[in-house]
Amino acid sequence: MTKPEHEALLKDAVAHHQAGRLAEAEALYRQALVLDPEHADANHLLGVIALQTGAFEAAVDLIGKSVGINPDFAEAHCNLGVALMKLDRAGEATESYRRAIEINPDYAEALFNLGKALNDTGRAGEALESYRRAIDIRPDYAEAHHNLGNVLRDRDRPEDAAESYRRAIDIRPDYAEAHHNLAFALLGMGDRKGLEEYDWRWKVPTCSSSPPPFQKPLWNGTDELTGRTILLWPEQGPQDVSTWASGIPEIVDRAGHCIVEVFPKLVPLFARSFPGAEVRADSESLKRPPADDFDIHLPLGSLFRHLEQDLSSKADAFLVPDPERITFWQQRLEALGPGPYAGISWKSPMLTPERAPNYTRIEEWAPLFTQPARFINLQCGGDRQDLIPAGERFGGNVHDFDDLDLYDGLDDVAALTAALDVVISVSTAVAAIAAGTGTPVWLIAWRQSPWNNFLLAPRGPDVIRYERNTDEPWDAVFAGMADRLRDLVNK
Repeated sequence: MTKPEHEALLKDAVAHHQAGRLAEAEALYRQALVLDPEHADANHLLGVIALQTGAFEAAVDLIGKSVGINPDFAEAHCNLGVALMKLDRAGEATESYRRAIEINPDYAEALFNLGKALNDTGRAGEALESYRRAIDIRPDYAEAHHNLGNVLRDRDRPEDAAESYRRAIDIRPDYAEAHHNLAFALLGMGDRKGLEEYDWRWKVPTCSSSPPPFQKPLWNGTDELTGRTILLWPEQGPQDVSTWASGIPEIVDRAGHCIVEVFPKLVPLFARSFPGAEVRADSESLKRPPADDFDIHLPLGSLFRHLEQDLSSKADAFLVPDPERITFWQQRLEALGPGPYAGISWKSPMLTPERAPNYTRIEEWAPLFTQPARFINLQCGGDRQDLIPAGERFGGNVHDFDDLDLYDGLDDVAALTAALDVVISVSTAVAAIAAGTGTPVWLIAWRQSPWNNFLLAPRGPDVIRYERNTDEPWDAVFAGMADRLRDLVNK
């Protein structure tokens, strides 16, 4: 095959690639590489297909070969960085992005990707600079404005973060992630306008759920509810639903009839707590078609937007545990010896790198465990194993009722938390349920967290937040709680 024929083959491959016909493009790239194994473009573009199809190791090999052949190939260095990031090799990715920028100082995409890698490796200040340079080159780079907002939010600059999100939205009005994060920025500042922006959550590509296909209309918050049946339905998880439940009594009072659908494990607790509503398991959990016995509907996550109450104030207790089970757990606790009794939960069962800053390690609780209180495990799942070294280190003073299902037995969890003197927890379903029952909750919180606001944080009459900033350890938080627990012990 002549050189013009070889270039025509590559041109045909690129056309298939740009049209999304990846299999056809891959076959032609491979054919081209048989004829010329040292062709930088063919190696690079075959590597891009590997990147697009999730074959990240192959992408690193192929694109790495391309930059070996042509060390001044800026786009290949940038894409090599993307592949390395997919393999959690952020340090190497950073170097690839820097090389791309060295070759082409005006390479806005490489600067954007460098910002992501720097932020992921804890170098937020450098990430800010990288995003700003990308924006200087491309002022209409909506994704860079958005990511700049994320870094500013984590650096405790919510006003500046909100401005970055707004700029991204000005450029791309349908930018769901920017609307969603603007909601969190506004909510974190106590601004109710964030509740309107939160309705964009359904359009975020990573959203794991979608509204049920109801035929009846969504309540707009202004139409009269008197004489009408409204269905409130669940989303997110038990933690969020348990927090939003504080608004149910207002809807019960305003509507002719209120149906509350919740996850099955919350039905007994909610039925007891809201006797004026019809409480039942949600259709999705039961794997049946959505109900049709209502006039209008509303997701519980949108409930706060339409409430008349002041959401910045503390809520009265709104969850009612089974009084017989409270007595049962009081007796179980007393059998352990004198209190005070403190329930503990240190992380979520759903742990991801993005969620990790909200949570703690059991070792960080040492200042609390040295206090002469009775600690009760409220941590569900395999994380209970963390108690073994904690119990050995602190004399077995962390008690685990292994006959209690902390994941599905939420009605009994509510009764146990009501029997405790205090619940000390990160933001979890346990903390939300305990707060709703009126039990004192000491909430361990990352101050800049998107969840640390009046929409998503546990809600009740006695919630005290112990917060750390993004770059701070949890040391001061646990020292402060240890002092307060010492006072509780000495009462």
